[in-house]
Amino acid sequence: MEELFPGFYDRTEEELSMLWQEATLVLDTNMLLNVYRYREKTSERFWEILEQLQERIWIPHQAMYEYQNNRLDVIGQQLKVYSEVSKAIKSAQTTLEVLEYLKERHRFIKIDEIIEDPKRVLAEANKKLSEGLQKGRQEFESLKASDIYRERITHLFHGRIGEPYKRVQLLDIYCQADKRFEMQIPPGWKDKSKKTYGKYGDVILWFQLLDYARIRKKPILFITDDVKSDWFLSAQEGNGKPYPRPELVQEMYEEAGVLLHIYPGYEFLEQASKFLSLTREPSISEDAKEVSDINSEGGLIEKIGKGLLASVTGYKVLTTLVDLLKKNYLGSELVYGHLTQDGWPLDLVMIEADGAKTAIELLPVIGDEGDLKIIMERIQDLSEVTEPIKFKMIIPADNIPHASKIYAMLRNKIRADERFSFVVAYLDSYGNYREYRTIP
Repeated sequence: MEELFPGFYDRTEEELSMLWQEATLVLDTNMLLNVYRYREKTSERFWEILEQLQERIWIPHQAMYEYQNNRLDVIGQQLKVYSEVSKAIKSAQTTLEVLEYLKERHRFIKIDEIIEDPKRVLAEANKKLSEGLQKGRQEFESLKASDIYRERITHLFHGRIGEPYKRVQLLDIYCQADKRFEMQIPPGWKDKSKKTYGKYGDVILWFQLLDYARIRKKPILFITDDVKSDWFLSAQEGNGKPYPRPELVQEMYEEAGVLLHIYPGYEFLEQASKFLSLTREPSISEDAKEVSDINSEGGLIEKIGKGLLASVTGYKVLTTLVDLLKKNYLGSELVYGHLTQDGWPLDLVMIEADGAKTAIELLPVIGDEGDLKIIMERIQDLSEVTEPIKFKMIIPADNIPHASKIYAMLRNKIRADERFSFVVAYLDSYGNYREYRTIP
């Protein structure tokens, strides 16, 4: 039964081991474009993996075409982020300045003291952004003239790119794709609303991958950061993490007679590092996961405004809590940027006189359906910390109504072990730290 319907069963340890030993590694467009998004350390790990596995990598012609077509746009988007963040920071600065009117109406509230630190931090951030934008523009012009990343990709994939379809073949595939869209047969139907023939990109790529597998008769590991529901089941459907759609695994088996497994980019980096016995770097995993999340959310720019303002709220809540901890725990030490024995960075750790450690982690939310996912992923990361540390997770709110809304949204939905506690907190009208409720 399992041999006939591999799409409907989880991959066993034996199957995954076989895939890593024998499968062809096929990369989607977004994985090549991620080299412009990853931090330097993550990019170097990505190149290191591809170089060690070069004899087994391959890419469909459609994926490489989309890389060439979108490369400059993605580089340009990285520059646009600077200006969008700058706008959001200026908006936050304006909000703080507006608060100064309270000085005239509430003489007992020390407004200057409350907003002094956030104003200073935002001003410094704007200065760094200006410097970063100038540097980014220089790098962009340099990449346009001589793209070192494209040169590495050209070298790695020399002789490892699939053939393109002829025009007549493409016209037939467009018709097939439209029928698949109507029946919601994956992949590609999530792109059916696009106005140009670009909506057929995933179907063309998929057909090229099927053609390759029919000829080579080798199992396939496909790596993509396109985690829409026409490639992956949701985390809820996939037992806590994205899982390849059963229809895709099944179609690959029925059409080509080989096993298919699909990894999001961050999971590929983790599993490939393990397979190649490379040093585990939590910062690389976190960066790759963040980029995968940004890709799945449709881009970073749309998230910046809300996210930054949520962070400003969180900053105010956290700094007030720190002042409170200093008063209430006189014999304790507060350590910012604490690095655990496992190499995990923590925002703030309170070390009490008896050596007991409590990490104070800030979880700013922006009020959409992605908040719970972000919180659960952070819990999953911190659960790997073996050091005896308790975690107090602070979810900041603007005021009581906002705190009530966050509490209702997250109540009874967070799953974590006894080391974790979750508190929705806000500042009252006098600037005092208040805990609204502990989330069960």
